[in-house]
Amino acid sequence: MGVYLKGQLSKFKNSGTLNVLLDRISITIQYVNKEQVQCIWRKQEVGTAKLNPDSSMSENGSGIGGIIRDSDGRTMLAYIGARGPRSVLYQELRAILVGLKGCQKLKLLNGY
Repeated sequence: MGVYLKGQLSKFKNSGTLNVLLDRISITIQYVNKEQVQCIWRKQEVGTAKLNPDSSMSENGSGIGGIIRDSDGRTMLAYIGARGPRSVLYQELRAILVGLKGCQKLKLLNGY
């Protein structure tokens, strides 16, 4: 009778040392390579602005923050805040809302 053991060794890379150790304790591993995705950063178009909102949660509370930059990377507006329910979704949406209100004050939202 064999024992079926399934686990994930996400912190270990395929190496000779690891393979020797696993062989000594009679564990066979089938490595699954992650698919690599190529990402290309592009500078934003001249005359545009970019909003980067974010939020965080910890045992001590939650908070939001964000920054709006112009096409040259200069800061147009930065904001932080801490209040509201301890919900990741709520905090993320609140960070976006506060950022959009900042865009509105800077007259960056055409027609809104």
